[in-house]
Amino acid sequence: MDRRQFSLTLVGYSLLGWSGLVQSSSVPSATAIVTSLFTHYESAVNLGQRYLTLFPKEANYDWLTRTTLPDGYNQLDFQILKQTLKMQRQKDFYEGNTVMLDGWILAHTEARLCALLALT
Repeated sequence: MDRRQFSLTLVGYSLLGWSGLVQSSSVPSATAIVTSLFTHYESAVNLGQRYLTLFPKEANYDWLTRTTLPDGYNQLDFQILKQTLKMQRQKDFYEGNTVMLDGWILAHTEARLCALLALT
């Protein structure tokens, strides 16, 4: 897998599936939603831990949830949520709002999603 493919995977282009979230809870938690965005969970957690090392002031689960996920995220259709995060990721790259972690250039949005996983 090359870097570009891995980066695309991080944001959830190969999602695990929404049905498991709906069955486990009528209102999925931020952790459940963010977990479903990643096919390589351990890699995302590792990147999240690295991100939090570089930005320790952001190591707050509630703040990261409010900053990264759109209002009412747990009530949104999963495809809409995925598209919203994809657009935010693209905006981050367009504006140069990126961070380098272990040789990977990530949008702050996707790095913060990884950080959310690292905090759980």
